[in-house]
Amino acid sequence: NKELYDSYIQLANSQTQQMRYTDAITNIKNAQHIVAGETDKVMALNNEITHLYLKSNKPDDAIDIQLQALKDKKISSLPHQKMMITEKIGDLYLENKDNEKAIQYFDESYQWAIQSGQTIKARDLLIRLGKLYRATGRSKKADEMEMAFLNDLQTMLSKDSTLTDELKIKAAEEKIITLETEKNLNDHLLSKQNTINYLLIFGILLLVIFLFLILKAYQK
Repeated sequence: NKELYDSYIQLANSQTQQMRYTDAITNIKNAQHIVAGETDKVMALNNEITHLYLKSNKPDDAIDIQLQALKDKKISSLPHQKMMITEKIGDLYLENKDNEKAIQYFDESYQWAIQSGQTIKARDLLIRLGKLYRATGRSKKADEMEMAFLNDLQTMLSKDSTLTDELKIKAAEEKIITLETEKNLNDHLLSKQNTINYLLIFGILLLVIFLFLILKAYQK
């Protein structure tokens, strides 16, 4: 089976180089049947078929292959799988200049990202959604989603098994800076940061003076 699978893939690659996209798609589908029980491989091959449909100027077929994958419980049985597929569908609709459909599937992907505990992915999708909402005159919706995300951030990070403690801190800082920059809060953040820095410097100076006085008294 592995040899047959490799043969189909090699043939498909050769046909792709010759721009025989329809034949290549047929052979990739043949390869899919061989690895039907291996979800990751099936999804990767689905993405390759999608890419070939786009090369063939068939965006509707590209979208359809992903929609079929979304309905296939063997492929999209887990939240993270649904997250990846719905994001891909959103990408395709966005490329097809259908913002409303793109928003629909990005939002669905965002919900799956939260459900599967992938905070960074949820952040990335939220940023994309925010840009689309603002581009279509719905800034209030973008603001509401961003504030809800910030409010739930600590809880999400505590449940995110994909992050180490260091990454959690970095992710939290990055999300706060990114989202609050979108909302024109940079001045406020810088002001708070400067105040903290001044207090730290002042505290360090006091400590140095205190240590100096103790050392001087001890020398006496």
